[in-house]
Amino acid sequence: MPKTVAAKTMKSLYKQEVPVENVVIGTIDGNEIVIEVKKYLSFENLCQFVAEMEGAEFSNDVYVPQVSHVLLAKKMCEYYTNVNLPPDISEAYEMIVSLGLLSKIYDVASCNSQFAELLALIDDAQRHTYSQKTGLNGLFASIKKAVDGFDINGVLKDLKSFDPSSLENLTDLKQIAGLLTQRLSPDSFGHTLEATENAEV
Repeated sequence: MPKTVAAKTMKSLYKQEVPVENVVIGTIDGNEIVIEVKKYLSFENLCQFVAEMEGAEFSNDVYVPQVSHVLLAKKMCEYYTNVNLPPDISEAYEMIVSLGLLSKIYDVASCNSQFAELLALIDDAQRHTYSQKTGLNGLFASIKKAVDGFDINGVLKDLKSFDPSSLENLTDLKQIAGLLTQRLSPDSFGHTLEATENAEV
């Protein structure tokens, strides 16, 4: 049975590992443009990457998956390379696509099992967010928001102005119902219910 490998030996092996790989992405006036691509991320960067992607497929509580796709491409370059992208996300995305940066990152990073784990963690985080914002979870959240925005003092004040003896027809009852409705937060049942209706069964 082989001896246990000491932690000191493992650290020595780890320090010998080159964490980046130089990759040529093109030439300008005959000079090669070389970027660094990381083979893996630190634990801190891994956690931060996943956190920044969680919920990225929602914009103002509306499900927009293409936003997540563009942001993922941008974050891949930011975390795995030494490339400075333009601040405009549309321009940055076009640059990433035209230069094939994602495929170059994949060629290097996918050799380490961490890359597949990262994508799986992002997918799990986004599925969790989708579940929270849609279906019954989203419905309950919208109901709670509506209840929290209910102005009971305002309702009591409005009801004082009504004379009970005047409640002779449905029109008066509709007026009371209207006042109650006005006291609810107007945005309480907005985008969340829309997402709920579009949620997968």
